[in-house]
Amino acid sequence: MSTTTRPSCLFFIVNNSLVDADADAGSKVPQRKQNHPSNRIERSSMSTVPQSILQANEKYAASFAKPTVPRKNFLVVTCLDPRIQPYEQMGLQFGECGVLRNAGGTAPNALPNIIVAQNFGLRDIAIVHHTDCGLTHITHQLIRDAVQEANGAEAAKTVDQFDFHEFKDVPGSVKRDVEYLARQPAIRKGTQITGWVYDVETGNVEDVVVS
Repeated sequence: MSTTTRPSCLFFIVNNSLVDADADAGSKVPQRKQNHPSNRIERSSMSTVPQSILQANEKYAASFAKPTVPRKNFLVVTCLDPRIQPYEQMGLQFGECGVLRNAGGTAPNALPNIIVAQNFGLRDIAIVHHTDCGLTHITHQLIRDAVQEANGAEAAKTVDQFDFHEFKDVPGSVKRDVEYLARQPAIRKGTQITGWVYDVETGNVEDVVVS
């Protein structure tokens, strides 16, 4: 992948504003405004958000129908990227299966929730990663630097406790995650674990591996 490729969905929160992490090619991280507490919540700028949610929910509730009870005993583990819509892209009705999301759809970060989901009957697991994933464009250091720039050095130290499991090879990351889950003793015996790559340019889903 070319180093000049820009992520489609990579942003950081700086002083309560979404800042394109690659907007300024001359700097690694966005600059902070001076004399502005980085942890202050500006309610005046946020007030329209809950209001719009409530208004939209009124319309939704007016025609609300109970969602489909899960009929598929499997769980999709995928990325939080809004371009990924597992129900539509995998030919499912809303609510037919469980869906877990995190940055990149990485299995290690999803494992505790996977264990809980299996306890509720979602036995089989589908790992779905996608092309042009934001996690392929970042590094741990980039995230740490952004947190330090936004919230200071002490806050940046807390980032060191996390493993974001960033990757460059999307099919390779799917195989890695399938193998990772297959090794976990807490995953139910007999679980079928499959791995998939969704192409954000074509809408196609390609099977990568079946455990």
